[in-house]
Amino acid sequence: MPKSEIFRRVAGYEGTSEAMERMFERDKDELRSMGIEIEVASHDPLFEDEVGYRILAERYRMKPNFNARELGLLSVALAVVGNDLDATGSNIAQRLNSLNVTPINPDEIYLFSPRTIEGNLVALTRAIADRSKIHFEYQKSGSQEKEIREVYPFGLGGWRGDWYLVGEDLSRDDVRVFKLSRISTSIIVDKKRNSYELPEDFRVRDYLIMLKTPEYRTVIKIRNGSGQALLAKHVNHVVEIGEEDDWRLFEIYFEDINDALAAIATYGPDVVVQQPLELKQLLIENFKKLSENHV
Repeated sequence: MPKSEIFRRVAGYEGTSEAMERMFERDKDELRSMGIEIEVASHDPLFEDEVGYRILAERYRMKPNFNARELGLLSVALAVVGNDLDATGSNIAQRLNSLNVTPINPDEIYLFSPRTIEGNLVALTRAIADRSKIHFEYQKSGSQEKEIREVYPFGLGGWRGDWYLVGEDLSRDDVRVFKLSRISTSIIVDKKRNSYELPEDFRVRDYLIMLKTPEYRTVIKIRNGSGQALLAKHVNHVVEIGEEDDWRLFEIYFEDINDALAAIATYGPDVVVQQPLELKQLLIENFKKLSENHV
C-alpha cells in the first residue's frame, strides 16, 4: 500500500504533510522494534510508481495450536486491548477458546481478565518501547508512606494476575521491582525518547524471584501414598529416579536450603533426605531440638 493510501485509510493520520510524515516514521520504527518486518517496493519495477509498504500476512496468521505459554501471552494481550475491540475482542476470545490447546499442566496457565489489568499498563508498555523515563507515587508493602519514584522502565512481568515492573530506580541507583497495584497515581511518561539503554542480556524473569528456576538440588525418598502435596507444589521441578519396596526416589529442586527444610520437615518419617548431607544434618538437628523441647 503506498504511503498516500495509508494516510487516507489508517485512523490517526491528520494535520500537515510534515506532521503525518513524522507520525509515519514513528509508526514504522515502533513496528520494527516489535520485530515486525516491513517490505518496501514499487508496484511495478519498470515504472516509477509510488513506493509501497507491505507486511506479509502469512507471517502473522494465527496458529492452529498453542502451547500453555503462548495461550497465556495471548490472553494477556487480549485483556489489554479487549475493551477497545468491543465485539471483535469477543470474537477473538471465542476463536482462541475453540482451538485445540492442551497444556502440560493446567496450573501453569493463569488467564488474565480485564479486571486484573491496571490502567497504567498501556502507558508502561509505551514507555518501555520508547525508552522514556517515568514518574509515579509508590507505596511499599507494610508502609503507610507514599514515595515519588523516578524510573527507567526495563520490562513487565505477570504472575498469577498481578503485574510487576522492573526498572532502574534513579534515586536509589539500582534496579528494583515494583508491583503495579501499589502504584497509587497515574504514571507520567516523559516526552523524551531513547533516554536509556537496556542492560545487556536483560530478562524480566531474572529479577522476579517467583519466576526463577530453583537451583537447590535434593534427592529424597518418599513413602508410597505420602508427600502428594509436596510433589504437586514442585511438579515442574521434580524427576522420579527410582523405586524400592514401599519408597519412591525423587530429585527435587528448591529455591534454597531453607525452602527445602520448610517443605520437607512437616512430613516426618514419611520423607527421607538422601542428598545433600547438609540438608539431612539440618533436619536431624531440628528434630532433636523439637524432641528436647517436648520431653
